[in-house]
This record gives sequence, structure tokens and C-alpha cells, in this order.
Amino acid sequence: LEDAIIKGNKAFSFGGGVYVDQGGQLDMGGNSIIGGSESGDANTAAKGGGVYVSSSAQTTPAGVTFGAANSTQSIMGNSSTQAGGGVYINGFYATFTMHSGSISNNKLVGGTTGGGGIHVAEGTLNFEGGEISGNVIETPSNTNIKGGALDIGISGKFNIKGAVSIPYGEESGKNDVRINTSTAITITGAITGTDTDIRVIPYSYSEGEAVLALADAVTNTTIAKTKRKFSIMPDPAHPENDWHINSEGNLTLLYIGSKKPSEDKAIGDIVFNDGSAEPYTSTITQEQKNAAIAVIFYDGVGDSDLGNRVLGVALQESSKLAWASNYAKGHGSGPMNSTPPIPVEKYDGKANLAAIKALGDYKESYYPAFYYAEHYSDNVTNLGDYQEDWYLPAYMELSKIKTNMTTVNAAFDKLGSIKMFLTNQNKRRFWSSTNYFTNRTTYSQNDKYGIQSAWAWDEDRFKGNGKENGNICYVRVIHEF
Repeated sequence: LEDAIIKGNKAFSFGGGVYVDQGGQLDMGGNSIIGGSESGDANTAAKGGGVYVSSSAQTTPAGVTFGAANSTQSIMGNSSTQAGGGVYINGFYATFTMHSGSISNNKLVGGTTGGGGIHVAEGTLNFEGGEISGNVIETPSNTNIKGGALDIGISGKFNIKGAVSIPYGEESGKNDVRINTSTAITITGAITGTDTDIRVIPYSYSEGEAVLALADAVTNTTIAKTKRKFSIMPDPAHPENDWHINSEGNLTLLYIGSKKPSEDKAIGDIVFNDGSAEPYTSTITQEQKNAAIAVIFYDGVGDSDLGNRVLGVALQESSKLAWASNYAKGHGSGPMNSTPPIPVEKYDGKANLAAIKALGDYKESYYPAFYYAEHYSDNVTNLGDYQEDWYLPAYMELSKIKTNMTTVNAAFDKLGSIKMFLTNQNKRRFWSSTNYFTNRTTYSQNDKYGIQSAWAWDEDRFKGNGKENGNICYVRVIHEF
């Protein structure tokens, strides 16, 4: 089906727009549309208003495929009265695979099971690209009719990876995902879509209930990384309960610290790998020590330049590293010596990392300090939910650690971590990500802008430290919480 439109059709039972039966295959590409956005465009049926795909025979499977990443095919504006306003998948050998396109603005009116957008009774939905959005359950016939975007039936399977999006519609029945089975959502690869809040209604609200599982042989992601893309819909019977997904992919009400991830954090709070925190003045258990990943050094208050970000410094540090090698474009005596130095951002180390990457020669041997910071999780095994987004602090971020070093070091002491900024540590210098330079009117060829150095904390003050002299400073990475 290429650049075609199927609209305004009705079926009493199955597949208002298209019925794909045993042995059938529907490939959609280009700008093909099943349904539409105008009055009269909707295809309607009891099950599968737009598409019904069914096969119970291994020898004659049935499938629907949304095509290449640059195609915009869609199933939109359709409706059903029992299940699957847009799509109904039935039978163990029925498969629907999305590489792109959209399933949007479909609805289930009344209903006997669920799925405003898609209902997977049996068979498999492979969601690998595209968007499922704006689907709803309208006037549900009872409280068990759920899953505005997607309803996974008792024998259904839902596999997900890639650049995908399921934006939540702000209330139950509006583009949420219901798991009506003890089989978890299966992660078949890294999820790279921009929507990071896929709302899930679990099979049951109970401790240890499976929500996410990692497929065999997947190496480019983990449950700990992926689970931040999902959140749990409140339990209607007990909306006060804060259900969330742990690093094993299961439901839990438990947090490691007394402060939930959503609660305000204070300077000195110890942050754990589930996002919870504990004041450093509390008694810290061994379990908490094992899960500790950072100490808050800025609480988002009192510095307009740093803004309202809440920042924590890592517990572990690198060996002595170079800021940049002689051959790197970001080095003063390297290819950048005839242009203004970068990076120079004083308040945001992430911006400095982006500036370094923009030079086009970013790799570990050229920018050891930056690379260590960005790949901090390669060296630390207990990061849990926080595998990514660590970075080398900018000048003022590192300075803020120094400002609050008494409190920060007291927390480090509780955890047995190496403390920072002590005068008896024999020149324990720490790199910032901010370049040090003076725009001189007279200069040598290798020092046109005075960029032989980067800002670092050196014993008791900030100073420019020579980048060409190799491994001279440590790295303590930071993270926003």
C-alpha cells in the first residue's frame, strides 16, 4: 500500500479498513493513510476499526509492516466498539511491526477489553520507530476498559526499541499503556525517542510485579537506562502510593533513601542510584553506602547563573589525566591556535562538552578528561538509574563544590570516599571544562590567545594549568538531579 487512502468503511465484526487474515501481508509505505481526520473518514468495526490482523497457524502467519524511517504512513481517526480502535492483533502468529509512521487519534467507544489505539489479544507488536499518539477510550463501559494507546492482552507481546514515542494524554484512558498480562514489556534495544514518559498501567499493583524485561542478546542498553522512559499510572484504589520501576524492571514502593526522587534535595544530601536521597547527618547503612553515587553541592537556590539545577558531585575520581592532547583541535598549540579558544562557558559543563564535540575530533586519546567524564559509567558499577549524563564541571560548577566543600567532605567522610580540596593533599588539582585564556595583542604563534591552559583548582585557588604537560589533574564528574 503506497500513497493510498482507505477511509469511510464499516465492518460489523473485524477490520473496518483492512482485514489481514492467515497468510496475508500488508506493507504500508509513503503517505498511505487508513482513516483520516475529516468527518466521514473513519473506518469502523467491533474490533480493529482501522486494521485487523489475525493468524493462529504457524505455516500461514499474517503481518502488517510500517515501512522505512522516512515514510509517513498512518492509521488515524478510526474507531471500534469492542477493542482496538486503530488496530487489533489476534492469533499467536499475527505480527504488527512499526519502523516509522503513526497510529493516532483512534478511539474505542464503550468496549469489552481495551486499546483505543491498539489491542494485542495474541501475537506480537514490534514498535521500532514512529509515534502512537492521541488515542483514547471514550465512555468506557466499565472500569476495566483501559489502555488509551495500547492494551496488551493476556497472550499478547509488546517489543520496543528505537526512535519511538508514546506521549501521554494527561489522564487515564488517553494514550496510556495497559499490561493485562504477567508478561512484561520486552526491551529489544535502546530506546532513543524524545518522549521519556510512557505511562503504564501494570497487570497488578503489587511489589515485584514485572513491567520491563530485557530481550536476550541485547547489549546496547539496560533496564536501568531504559526504565527512565516509563512511569507507572497511579493505583486508583490507593493513589497515594508512589509505585515506580526498579533496576530489575519490577514494580516497587521502596526507595533506598528517606527522600523520594521528586523531593527537594539539600546541600550535603547523599544521592542513591534510584534517585532517592538521605541527609548526610543521618545514619548511613551499608546498603545505602553500596548504592550511593553522588553528594549534592548545589541545591538550585541562590545563584542566578547556575539557575535552578540541582547538582551532585560523584564519589569516585579519575587518576591524573590530560585535558587535551597536543594534537587535539581544542588544545592551545594544536590546530585551534589561530582562532578564539573553546570551550569558554563558565556555568555549564554540558555546553563545554558540546563545544568540544563540535570540533569534530572528539575521542578518548585527544580529550581524556572529557571522555572519562562522559563515560563515567564504564568505570563505576553501581550507578543504577544514572548511567548517562555525567560531565566535567565548568569553572563555576567546580567553584561551587569548593564553596560548599566542608559539607560535601562531611558527606564523603560518611561514605568513605576521598575528600576534595584539602590543603594537605599535595597538590590535588581538579580539571574544569572551561578553557583559560587571555586575548593578547602580542603573542607567539603557539600562544596567540593564551590558551595553553584550562582552568583547574590548584591547592587553594583557580589557575590556568598547562594542557600540553600531560596527566596533571584529577577529574570529579557531576550530574544534575
